[in-house]
Amino acid sequence: MKLLNLSIQGFGKFRHFDLDLSEGLNVIYGLNEAGKSTLHAFIEGMFYGFIDGTKKKRSFLPEHAKYAPRDTTAYQGSLTFIKGGTRYRIERNFDKKKGFVKLYNALTGKDLTEDFPTHPVRREIDLAKFLDMPHTLFKNTLSIAQLSAETNEEAGSELLRRLQNTKETQSETLSMSRAIETLDKRIASIGTERARTRPYAQALNKLDEINRELDQAKTIHEETLEEKQRLDALREEDAHLKSEKSSLEKSLKALENTKRLTTYQSIEAKLSALQKTLEASANAPELTVKSLVELTQAHPEAFDRLAPLKDDLFDKLSKLESVETRLEGLESGVEKTPFNQIKDDYERLENLRQKQKESDARIQVLEGEKKEAEETFEASRDVLHKRVHTFTHLWPFMTMLFIAASLAGYFVFDWAWAFFLLVVPPVVGVILFKRNRAQARKATQDLNAFDEAESALKKEKASLGIASDSIQKLIGRYALEKDSDFEPLFYQAKNALQDQTYKKTLHEAIEAILENYDPLLKTLGLPRDLAKLRASFNALQSVKTTAKEIQSLLGGTPFNAFKATIDFDSDTVDPSRERDILEALEDIRDTLQAHALERSRKEEAIANKESRIRDIPTIHYELNETRKLIHEYDKEKRILQKAIERLKKVQKDIEEHFAPIMNEHTQKYLSILTNEHYDSIKVKKDLTFSALATTTGQLEEADFFSKGTLDQIYIAMRLGILETLGKTDYPFFLDDAFTQFDEARLDSALTMLNTMATKRQVILFTCHAREQAALETKNIPFTGHTLK
Repeated sequence: MKLLNLSIQGFGKFRHFDLDLSEGLNVIYGLNEAGKSTLHAFIEGMFYGFIDGTKKKRSFLPEHAKYAPRDTTAYQGSLTFIKGGTRYRIERNFDKKKGFVKLYNALTGKDLTEDFPTHPVRREIDLAKFLDMPHTLFKNTLSIAQLSAETNEEAGSELLRRLQNTKETQSETLSMSRAIETLDKRIASIGTERARTRPYAQALNKLDEINRELDQAKTIHEETLEEKQRLDALREEDAHLKSEKSSLEKSLKALENTKRLTTYQSIEAKLSALQKTLEASANAPELTVKSLVELTQAHPEAFDRLAPLKDDLFDKLSKLESVETRLEGLESGVEKTPFNQIKDDYERLENLRQKQKESDARIQVLEGEKKEAEETFEASRDVLHKRVHTFTHLWPFMTMLFIAASLAGYFVFDWAWAFFLLVVPPVVGVILFKRNRAQARKATQDLNAFDEAESALKKEKASLGIASDSIQKLIGRYALEKDSDFEPLFYQAKNALQDQTYKKTLHEAIEAILENYDPLLKTLGLPRDLAKLRASFNALQSVKTTAKEIQSLLGGTPFNAFKATIDFDSDTVDPSRERDILEALEDIRDTLQAHALERSRKEEAIANKESRIRDIPTIHYELNETRKLIHEYDKEKRILQKAIERLKKVQKDIEEHFAPIMNEHTQKYLSILTNEHYDSIKVKKDLTFSALATTTGQLEEADFFSKGTLDQIYIAMRLGILETLGKTDYPFFLDDAFTQFDEARLDSALTMLNTMATKRQVILFTCHAREQAALETKNIPFTGHTLK
């Protein structure tokens, strides 16, 4: 943990004071009465406040009145520090009635107050739990005030409680013994005389009420006298409150005048800003509140429709700029050629491209037909060749065979068989001849079909060439590389024609809007050319807005009449005080009303007290029964207390177990502080001690040692407690803690502080220059602060 900044608005002698603290050793030097102890008290007050947390009823410590400002400065301040790597800021107001304390994340500004528990007595965030550092432990370890290095028995109890809890639960913040807690809870459920909601306190209260009732019956005359004295006091206090009320009402009247003056200044500022806006656009006329209001009233419809028409105008101006940009970027071919010619050429190109596409498809078909005719002709020709070969070669050979067979048949068989064989060759010859002739005709027909297909293909290719040449001539006219480039050219020309029409439409629409605002623009000297229209209409919007704001501030009152109500020579009152004045007036009214009610009740009570007293025998009977109940509670509490004492006897062993650890840490720091002159000490559970004296060679009690040595021992004990509890990163505060040290002791103490400052922040308050001189002589790094 490390403190970064102290900011005091009002605390003790300090007013609007800031102090930045650094890491390591900080030396805050100042002569007596310079405010060192006040700063020390401010740090403690920011963390723990000045409300006595040990009492059930909310009451303030004496320090609260000691450091309260004697003037009207707010009794408050803030403290910025780092804990666990996070930067926090505490803001606290110490006022009794309106005081508060807030915890913020210093980097994000988030309010963390509600994220942590509230102290039951102080009714504010319990920063002791947030810091994990009870106030008792803080005062008896981390904070050493002037001539007050000694620790007390209360700190010893806190130390043992935390050590015992650490022994049992490995956490010093958890409960040490559930058995003791259970018994304590039972005792707490019975309660004590201070626990007002518990049965024991209620019985005691009832007993007190009965006794008071008896006393009341006997002393009714004295109580009546006291009531009358209270009535006189109320009347005297009411007279004082009425005087204070009159003074506050005068302040409230002056504050109302201040408000009107502030409104007047705001109106003048708005009018001046508007004048500058208009002058930036043109030579505007000099405007007054009256002329501005009259101007808006003279053109109500124009100002009412200004916002939508302004947006519409700006939209059309943007569109017009886009159209002109597109027209400026047209290609030269589009810009110089009429659109109708481009349209005709584009349609002709589309027809040629369609014809070219159809020719390509027809050529593919014709090529297929040609190939099919060629294949058919070649097949017919091959068949013809085979049949001719059969007729010219095979038929003669077969004829000769049949003639030889007929001769053989004539000799072997009869003449009929020979005649039959001679007839077969001529018949076969005739059949083959007719067949060859038919095949020749078919081959001729297939050849003619092939020639026709080839002729149609050539004709279609010639038509395709003519279409391609026409396309090339057409795109060459527009200096295009390919026919597909003509389509963007066509659409660009078409869009250009539309843009020219749209441009004319936009100009007409803009002029229609301007017709409604020409009188206003002329009156205010604003230009209406297209390049400056935006600035002109923004100026008109400023006129409308300013007029509306001024009329809202005037609330329907004419400006001159409003100005006449202001007293310019009157003293001003801070408007932030209005709430305080109103609250004070409300408090006074509530108090006067409460006093009137109290007076009425007391006057009635004086008249009716006699009738509200019970008879004494009944009171005595109830008194005896209540005493019996209290006796039974006392008996049960004694039994429970004996059980707790037996458990705590076991607890004592735990306390003795941690004593060597405490002694070891204390001896380490004592050895450094005394330059190894004293290195043996025995610390008891109530934080009294005995140390080995070199002069006697024996353990001696505290009254044996000098004041300087005692301060060394007590400082070592404080550091031993902190190290035992593991609180090694909290800042350590010393307020003139070395006043009783000689030069040797001071040298050892500063050496120890140098070692400590490497692990924790150390803040040394001193009224002596010797500490700083010694630190500089020893080359010990530190940050110096001087209070004047």
